[in-house]
Parts: sequence; C-alpha cells; structure tokens
Amino acid sequence: MKTIYAIVFITLINFFLASYLFCQATQEWVAIYNGNYDDHSPYLALDDSGNVLITGTSSVDYEAENFCTVKYNNCGVSQWISYYNGPAYCAIDEARCITTDHSGNVYVAGNSANITRDFAVIKYNVNGVVLWIARYDGPGYGYDNPVAITVDDFENVYVTGHSMGSGSNFDFATIKYNAAGTVEWIQRYNGPANSDDYPYDLALDNANNIFITGYSLGANGVNADCLTIKYNSSGVEQWIARYDDPAQANDVAKKIVVDSLGNSYITGSSRSSTFGTYSRCLTIKYNSDGAEQWVAKFGGLLGADGANDIVLDNFGNLFVAGTTYNNQSGYDYATIKYNSNGVQEWVNVYNGSGNGLDCVHSIAIDKWGDVYVTGESLGSGTNSNYVTIKYASEGIEQWIALYNRAETSLEEAFDMAVDDSGNVYVTGNSVTGVGYDFLTIKYSQLTTGILQDIKSIPYQFILEQNYPNPFNPSTTISWQSPVGSWQTIKLFDVLGREIETIVDGYYEAGNHSTSYIVNSSLTSGVYFYQLKVGDFIQTKKMILIK
Repeated sequence: MKTIYAIVFITLINFFLASYLFCQATQEWVAIYNGNYDDHSPYLALDDSGNVLITGTSSVDYEAENFCTVKYNNCGVSQWISYYNGPAYCAIDEARCITTDHSGNVYVAGNSANITRDFAVIKYNVNGVVLWIARYDGPGYGYDNPVAITVDDFENVYVTGHSMGSGSNFDFATIKYNAAGTVEWIQRYNGPANSDDYPYDLALDNANNIFITGYSLGANGVNADCLTIKYNSSGVEQWIARYDDPAQANDVAKKIVVDSLGNSYITGSSRSSTFGTYSRCLTIKYNSDGAEQWVAKFGGLLGADGANDIVLDNFGNLFVAGTTYNNQSGYDYATIKYNSNGVQEWVNVYNGSGNGLDCVHSIAIDKWGDVYVTGESLGSGTNSNYVTIKYASEGIEQWIALYNRAETSLEEAFDMAVDDSGNVYVTGNSVTGVGYDFLTIKYSQLTTGILQDIKSIPYQFILEQNYPNPFNPSTTISWQSPVGSWQTIKLFDVLGREIETIVDGYYEAGNHSTSYIVNSSLTSGVYFYQLKVGDFIQTKKMILIK
C-alpha cells in the first residue's frame, strides 16, 4: 500500500508542476516535403532518439503515387527520404501507417497495386535502407488495405486491415511477421452477415496479445456493430466482443487502447434510430476476458458527433477526442475525459475563429498526464488551419497553437505525438495552388530550472537502452524506479528462452545502472533483456559482437 501511495504522490507532483510550467508553446521548426505534385495523408511516429518519421503518399515528379517516408532529426533536418513503387509501376501505392522499434528501425504499411491491391509492409533500418518488404494478397480478387501497424519488443510486426474475401465482401485480416519479415500467422474474420467487416486500429498488451477493433455488419446485414477481437501472440483467438446499440444503430469503433491489466477501451460513434440520422461519441471498456464493463456516450444537442482518437493515462482515465455539432458553429472540437469507471469528468469544446468546420483527428498524452489534440479548424478570413490545443488533466486549457502557411492555403493536421521532454509534433496536409505537401511542426514548451529538478524524480519504471550497443565484452544497463521495490532484469535469446538473471533485488526510488559482462558461452547475435517489477514488464534488444 505504501508503494501505491508513493507512486500516486510522485505522480501528482509531476502532473501539477508540469502543467504549471508548460504554460506556452513555441514553434521550433516547420518542415515541408514537396514532391512537386500531390503529397498527402501523412502519419507520424517518433523513435527513441527523438527523430521524427513521416510516411504518406507522394506523386513524385508527377508520377503515379508512391509510398514516401521521410526521417527528420530533432532539429527538423531531413536525414533521408525513401520511396516505394510497387510491382504495377504506374499504379497507386498509398502508405497508411507507420511505427518504430527500440533499435530505430522504421515500419511502414499501406496498399500497393499489383494485379489487385495488396498489403505492403516495409522495414527500414535507421539509415533508411530497406531490410525487407512483405506483401499479402487476400483470397478475393480485390482491394486489400492495411490501416494500422505496431511492433513488439522482439521486433515482431503486427498489421491489420480490410481484405477482400472469397466473395465480394471485406474481412478483417491481421498478420504477424517476425523480425526477418517472415509470416508467423494470418487471421481473418468474416462476420455473421457474410458482408463487410472493417478494422480501424490495433493495440498490444504487456503479454503481446493483440487487440483489433472496427465494425462488422450484424446478422441483418444492414446495421454495423462495433467489433473487437483479441488474439494471443500465437494468433489464437481469445474472444470476440460485439456491441450493437439496442436502438438498431450503426456502431463503428475507430481506435483502441489497452491498459497494463489487459483491459481494452474502444471509441468511435453510435448512430441510433432514436436520434434519426444523428450519432453520438461512443466509448466502451472491456475487461481482459472481453466482458463489457461500461458504455459511455456523448453528444451535443443535434447529436452529429463522433470520436476519432483515444488515449489512456496511468490511472485508468480516458481522454477521447472527435467532433460535436451544433447549429450555431457547425462542427467543433470535442475533448472528453472519463474516469476508470466510465464517468464523464469534463468536456471541452473548441470553436475556431471562422465559426465553421473544426475537427479533431488525433490526440496525444504526455508523461505528466496532460493531453493534446490537433486537427483542422476554419480560420477567420482564411481556409482551414492546424489548431493544436493542450489541456491539463483536470481539463484546464493551457495553450492553443494555430498554424496557417498562407492566407489562401489549406491545412489539415492528421497525426501527432509528444516526446518525454514535452515537445509536441504535428503533421498533416498543406494545400497550395500547386498541390498538397506534407507539413510537420515541432512545438517546444517553456521550462524552468524547477522543472529540471522534478524531472530527476522518476515518474514511472523505465528500462533504458544499454550502452554501448552493439557491445563486447561488457555493457551498461540503466533503469528508473519511481518507488522502492523488488526488481529483476533477465536476459533472453531470440526465441524467448531465459539465459540468466542480471539483476534480482530490492532497489530504492531513483536512477540505477549495472554493468553486464557477457557470459563466455554466448555467441554473437541478438539478445533481449527484460525489466520486471510486479506487473510492469519492459524489454529492450541488445546485440553481442564477438
């Protein structure tokens, strides 16, 4: 119990002071990628070194559209640009999602034309060199489109999307690749209506169970239900949960997050016949066995609302972002906080200066529990702009950052991330007279010496990357502890077999390190070291070179 109180106390100090000190945003840099025609729909990921990775679709020099992946360093300087043009050379290839691993490798997935359209998954190393490309063509003659990607601590890659089945309907299709790009398993789901089933997002828990969410037409073949599926790391289905509003609604899940206990949370929209064609923001919690725990809905007076993204803090509070509608200002940003029991704690609505279309596309949370939303907002006398807003965890607005490239340009922010220093990164489309460009912004936040002091108090358990890496014969492993507790670090091979225990003992709160000297029986290769404290588990990769 003392451990829990200590974590809560330290966390509250960090939350309060960080919110107070991070009281304004400064635009550090703007990076624009222009492939000389239409470059659109970028997505964003950060690596452990603070580099910014962007992927999207680019018509390079007026050719057919290709995957385009750009790496910027923390100063906004381009490090490399890589294109992927699929087997059907003059056809369209659309990048749809991106992620990174702890070694700095970059993973991109999208749809790519061949005879039909296929999943295409690419792994790049830190220098932008292609390590492998994996393609998947479903059983149907049609369109296969991945929508989400993630990677585990062993560099296994998980991709989900919709794929044409043997009939004319779309199914969920989820694939696991190992670190070398070899397919480990493929799981498809065709719903009871034998009709269209579309996933939108995926997430992993601490045990590498994978959760997929989206929508599936119900048995009547008309109304859509929210569908969530859990597979274990071997691809064995654990459970399926469907949500069908009692009022014959169309229910669509857009995003999913999973907590440390394996509870999953989905958000999206529910369009009920009770409200005619109107819809509500819909959020649902399932426990680790897939049992529904609660359902929460939010809607404005006219009810044309929907959620687009969700994040979770360390106390089980949820923050949902999307749009809400009223007949005075049209569509506005809506940001909602629910506690762990599904009780709504606050709602913030933002109406831009143009009193028109304002739509949140992405939400992020920092390690102090403050939340950030970004999207598009109609300006006064301009087209739509990037508008990024920060709220303290208590719902108090901290700052608003607006970006408009030119009076006649049109900006739409699609994705964002926040690093451990509180820097905020936003990416999206910028449309000028000559076409679409990728446009990425970094905002820093005002800090003081006081903040540096509170940063010395670890906020959570964190396992750092060993240094040097690769190594021989010794390397240093560092980690952070927010409270005193019994802590272990063990070494595993690439098959997950335990080799030896590196750390096993009680450690006080603070920053720790140990020197690991390699066992003479170990051969050159990849190994994994894992910190375990109670239910907390984190794994990193190390490379031994003899």
